[in-house]
Amino acid sequence: MRVISGRFKGVALTTPKAGTRPTTDRTKEAIFSHLDSWGVLDDARVLDLFAGTGALGIEALSRGARELVAVESSAPAAALIAQTLTALKHNRSWEHGMSARVVKARAEKYAAS
Repeated sequence: MRVISGRFKGVALTTPKAGTRPTTDRTKEAIFSHLDSWGVLDDARVLDLFAGTGALGIEALSRGARELVAVESSAPAAALIAQTLTALKHNRSWEHGMSARVVKARAEKYAAS
């Protein structure tokens, strides 16, 4: 599993051993091809509910989003997302003004708050 395009292209994404079903590269490419064609990712604020591996939110950051909040209820999955985001923040492609964080919470409760 990896970032497929943008400033973090090729960066490996760590996945939990169980409990998540990562979005395939093919599905991510289909989703982000549409979003790119609509021009909605540049400087976007992204909320990734049920984040799992964080792949969709991280892909959005890679393609121009400025802010990511990844919400995940599984402690191991949230920890892996946080680990990946820490590594990305030390990547030379991380730009000033970008932000990303993980919230360990049930997505339904977070969205309702």
